Amino acid sequence: MGEELFIKARNINHDITLLQNIKFEQDKNHWVGFTTPAGGEGTFWSEEMQADLKNFIEFELEKARKLLEEL
Repeated sequence: MGEELFIKARNINHDITLLQNIKFEQDKNHWVGFTTPAGGEGTFWSEEMQADLKNFIEFELEKARKLLEEL
């Protein structure tokens, strides 16, 4: 494995860990918050947006796992 491929795999693995942590909290019915570089913070209040975020996290987690497998 070359260095470039190693870095790509490491980055994808980091993203998988982050997504798993978010999914873990969502599965416990905890809200997930956001922080922006400019200092903005917040969470989604509507059930629709919370559900959409949960679906997005699950989709991206599966996608990242597949990307890592393909490497």
